[in-house]
Amino acid sequence: MRLLPVLLLAALVAGCDDDTQTAVPERSGTGFPVTIEHKFGSTEIRDAPERVVAVGFNDQDFALAVGVKPVGARQFQGGIDITDRPWAQDELAGSELSKIAPTVAQSGDYVDFGMPWQEQAETISRALGRESRGAKVVGTVEQQFASARERHREFDGSSFVLAAASAGKVFVYGSQDLRSRYFTSLGLRVPGAIEKLTGDSFYAQLGEESLQLLDQDQLVVYGTPEDVASLPLLRRLDVVREGRVVYLDATGDLANALGFSSPLSLPFALEHGVPRLAAALDGDPATKTD
Repeated sequence: MRLLPVLLLAALVAGCDDDTQTAVPERSGTGFPVTIEHKFGSTEIRDAPERVVAVGFNDQDFALAVGVKPVGARQFQGGIDITDRPWAQDELAGSELSKIAPTVAQSGDYVDFGMPWQEQAETISRALGRESRGAKVVGTVEQQFASARERHREFDGSSFVLAAASAGKVFVYGSQDLRSRYFTSLGLRVPGAIEKLTGDSFYAQLGEESLQLLDQDQLVVYGTPEDVASLPLLRRLDVVREGRVVYLDATGDLANALGFSSPLSLPFALEHGVPRLAAALDGDPATKTD
C-alpha cells in the first residue's frame, strides 16, 4: 500500500527447478498447461509450478491463501516488515529467489492498483493449478463481507472518502482503488465528484479549493488528527468537527491489511476496521474511532 501516487505492477513468477527443494506443498499436476491473459499479453505455464516468487506488492498473500508458499516475496511498504503481518503467520515460509520464469501480470481491464481481489485470486489460483481451492477461499471471504454488511445496515449508501493527509497535501482514492473496494463492499459509496477527479487513475490530489469534497458521511484518512489540524480548511469541515473520521496509522496493521487487500488480510481488516467505521457513523461525536 502506498500513500503517495505510485503505479504498481502485480506479477507472479512461477518456475520449475528440479535442482532445488519444492516450495509448493500438495502440488497438483492437473489443469496444465494453462494460459493467463493479462495487461501485457498472455503467459503460458506448461507445468505445475514448483517454486513461486511473488513479485507483485500483495501477491504473496494470494498464493499463501491457496496453500502455496513463495520462495521469494516483495517488500513493498517502507517501515513495515511484511513477514510480521499478523494475518499470515500460519502460512508464511522463508524467502529465497529463483531464476526468472513464466510471469503472470495484472489484468488490463482495470486501472493500476485497482484489480479486484476476487479476480486476482482467481488468476493466481489458476496459475498455480488450485482454481477450485481459490474459489472456496473467495467465497468464504465474500460471506464475511456479507455478514458484516448485514450487521451494519447503516453503511448502505453512506458516502465516504478515503484520503491521505500529510505534509500539507491531501490525496483521495477512487472506487477502483483496491483499498476503496473494501469500503464499497461494505455498502459505503464513493461520491461522484471524487470519481470524476480520479478518472482513469486510482487517486487524485485535492487542492484547497476542493477540500469540501471530503465533507461526506464519513472520512477515512491515512494520517493523524495533527495532520488534519494542520490544514485549517480541512479541520473546519463538518465531518471532522463532528468526529466522523477514522484515522489510519500508515504503518499500522489495519492500514497494512487494507494495502494487501488479500483473502488473508481482508478478514483481519473486517475484524479491526468495521467497529471503527460503525463508531464514526453512530451520530455521537464523543465515540472513539481508534
